Amino acid sequence: MSYFIFKGISSEEMGLIIEKNCDITKPNRKYLEFKVEGRDGLLTKDLGTYECTTKEFLVHLIKEDMPSLDYLLDWLDGEGELISSTLHNRHYIARVDNEIPLEQIIENRLYKFPIRFKCQPFSYRNKNDVIQITEQGTAISNSCTRPAKPCLTVFGNGTINLSITSDRGVYQITLKDVVDSITINTDTMQCYKGLENCNSKMTGKFPILQKGKNTFEWSGGTVTKIEVTPNFGYLI
Repeated sequence: MSYFIFKGISSEEMGLIIEKNCDITKPNRKYLEFKVEGRDGLLTKDLGTYECTTKEFLVHLIKEDMPSLDYLLDWLDGEGELISSTLHNRHYIARVDNEIPLEQIIENRLYKFPIRFKCQPFSYRNKNDVIQITEQGTAISNSCTRPAKPCLTVFGNGTINLSITSDRGVYQITLKDVVDSITINTDTMQCYKGLENCNSKMTGKFPILQKGKNTFEWSGGTVTKIEVTPNFGYLI
């Protein structure tokens, strides 16, 4: 039976039966297009990024299985992880993008309606285990279809020079005056320790785990380990 899970709660738990599951779609790549006088067609610039996608479910609300409407609407409010039974081992970052016809549900007993989610472009593995690196030259292999935006926590002290090498080149990062640990979050483009903003302690670009092998090395201060949450992702 088809289902979806949003913010850790299944549609089945909420008394919803899925009549039509969401489609599997690839996000559109972003381009700028220019008309040039005297030139055929368009001049196109690839921005290297992607549009959001839409995942729509047609659902039936089964009254006898239904919690309070307040609970249902609270569940569908805000952003969270969305898992579809179509691709049950991956999740999207999503939020509901349409109005739920509450008046029709209450007054006209309309128990069939769409739920449409706006999703960030990529899907991610549900299993996102932290990888621990304790030795120089350790490599992380990205076998997914997208370069990954990892979260790294470097445990050590002093000024640390970190390099991550792949077939696409080298990320060179300097972390100044580290005390015990520091975190680099590429997805949010922030460097911090707990609640402390440490952006001023970091120089270099936020690292990407390219497809294939990514080798970690460091110099300078002491490093006891690096914890990597890889955030491997896919185009669908």
